[in-house]
Amino acid sequence: MWVDPETPLESYIWESSRGDRWELVMSDEFNVPGRSFRPGEDHMWTSIEKPDGVNEAMEVYAHNKTTTACDADSGICSFQIELEDSVVQLQVWNSYLKTPGFENVTFVRACSISLDLHNADTC
Repeated sequence: MWVDPETPLESYIWESSRGDRWELVMSDEFNVPGRSFRPGEDHMWTSIEKPDGVNEAMEVYAHNKTTTACDADSGICSFQIELEDSVVQLQVWNSYLKTPGFENVTFVRACSISLDLHNADTC
């Protein structure tokens, strides 16, 4: 059992709609900006560094893609995961290219999640 000392006392016990009482056994407020999750650098969490080979995926899990950040205005802190969309190569055939010809173009989708959205799927 490990409860972050910064966890509010009112969060230690939660009562369900059926009257069941649940006791908090683990919490982490992620409220220290710039936290590192590299092996041995955090007391609870460890990031991994490896390629994802599932379904021929091209993602890579990397230590430098996870951290914590705090909003200066609201003081709200969160766990951050830096995502990179898969690289899409597009072959463009257009009148300005001499035949035969093609151009490789890389598109990157940028997304910013606001406190109102809470969901990256809407980007």
